[in-house]
Amino acid sequence: LEFLTKSIPAGRRVLIKGRPGVGKSDIVAQACAAVGAECIVMHPAISDPTDYKGMPALTAGGVEAPFLPFGDLSRLVKATVRTVAFLDDIGQAAPAVQAALMQLVLARSVNGTKISPTVTFVGATNDTGHCAGVSGMIEPLKSRWDTIVSLDFSVDDWSLWGLSNGMPGELVAYARNYPDAISPSDWKPSKEIRPTACPRTWASVGAWLNQGVDDHEILAGAVGEAEAIRFG
Repeated sequence: LEFLTKSIPAGRRVLIKGRPGVGKSDIVAQACAAVGAECIVMHPAISDPTDYKGMPALTAGGVEAPFLPFGDLSRLVKATVRTVAFLDDIGQAAPAVQAALMQLVLARSVNGTKISPTVTFVGATNDTGHCAGVSGMIEPLKSRWDTIVSLDFSVDDWSLWGLSNGMPGELVAYARNYPDAISPSDWKPSKEIRPTACPRTWASVGAWLNQGVDDHEILAGAVGEAEAIRFG
């Protein structure tokens, strides 16, 4: 968070890598709030290349068809305040979409249309071994980031986040006593449809408890049977 509050105002391009549920998206949102930046969340995984290069449109005379920005790209062109273009889950994007982003991220223009100088690019992705649909990132896009940082779990930081975001005191205390339960050091991805304990799913437990729901089956459906038993 501290690093992003420095890199965002400086316009530096940062890609955050980490396993699912560790808090990448939340930290970007917190950093934007801390520096007073607008955050435009973009999802390349479900985008088409045209989303990042515009659509051809005939001019009034009908002799030219320039690419005109639309949607989020248009917002990046028109931005007047510090704005973060947050490319979430970018590693899941198809190679064609990643290729369309290359010119935008580095040159800050596409087909002659420049984006606002107030825009800073931040990306987040899982890694190829996280069973998250990430097949990799093309080298020309990978090298366009000023740095690629890995986000790991910290029980101290998670506890501070929990206290600041209304997590139940008993859950924060549990995290302090059993930090490996919140983010297991032996975590392995799985294709099975079963709950996995991670900071995000424990936050769901906190939200259930705040709503007065403490049924074992519900909590086990968030963090798994073993952790629900130990927490209960």
